[in-house]
Amino acid sequence: MGESRGLAVCGAAKELPVYNQELLLKEPASTYEELAQASLSDYRSEPDDDVMPPSGDGWDFWYSLNASVEREAFLRVSGFDETGYRCHDMDLAYRLFKAGLLFEYSQAPEVIHVEHPRSINFRKEQMKGWLHLARQYPELRAFAEDRLIVMRRLLMTTAERCENKFQQIVQHLPGTRAGSAWLLPPGTTEADIAPHLTYIPYFSKDDHDLRYLNLRLHKNCWDYSLILPKAVAANSPSISVIIPAYNARDKIARAIQSVLLQTCQEFELVVVDDASTDGTLREIVPFQSDPRVRVFSLRYNEGLSTGQKLDNSSERNAFSFA
Repeated sequence: MGESRGLAVCGAAKELPVYNQELLLKEPASTYEELAQASLSDYRSEPDDDVMPPSGDGWDFWYSLNASVEREAFLRVSGFDETGYRCHDMDLAYRLFKAGLLFEYSQAPEVIHVEHPRSINFRKEQMKGWLHLARQYPELRAFAEDRLIVMRRLLMTTAERCENKFQQIVQHLPGTRAGSAWLLPPGTTEADIAPHLTYIPYFSKDDHDLRYLNLRLHKNCWDYSLILPKAVAANSPSISVIIPAYNARDKIARAIQSVLLQTCQEFELVVVDDASTDGTLREIVPFQSDPRVRVFSLRYNEGLSTGQKLDNSSERNAFSFA
């Protein structure tokens, strides 16, 4: 066994966060040193409470983002196998490990990764990758199961922290919640909500009459957003949408939100509570802060004809939908 073992090196990977990416547009172009100074450190060199410590003799922290191995060794283990899910790096690394290579993490070879928004579901995708490895290599089953336990804990912890942080952000904002988004009243501007976003990085994206502010509540969670509809004239809508509701407590909020989140915001929404007995009206009332939402609560149940009557009598717009 006098042969020297091959070496697989994983270099450092800093990350340029979204809130510093204006440096990429700078003229003249930013230097590497400037970009590195504005980047976050490689978490493997400065672990925190959301990072698993290295294990498995280093092969499970060997990422192809910045990794080096001799060509002969790469070809000997048949290179990448793309059939896995979020695990082709680890799959290759484990085969190199089985082939006898030594693994080393070095901060000398360094690259900068440009951050892209990640969903918290990224953790679930990684978990699928570990399940694939456990099926591919039965000897890794116990190791993979340990990893999955840690990843589930991290997923739950991150989800809880981000939900709490989002609730803190929106607790004093006008509007209503729609899933992982907060829908603000029409005409709200970024300047209006800036005091609520201190130290919260975000990027904005326009979609017709809506502006989305996607919030970075964690490096692995860009799932929450604030939605700013453009200002529209509430007294001259182009479209009327009429929603008759009877005992629809569990569905009415989602139905109203589906209208409020349309990319065309020049509408009025008429909601008719047809004498519900299950608390439907209580679910509707919070949406009345939007001036385009009108609510009618009937004393007696009149059936579907109520919506049709309102549709036929509407004269404030070009189109009506019931």
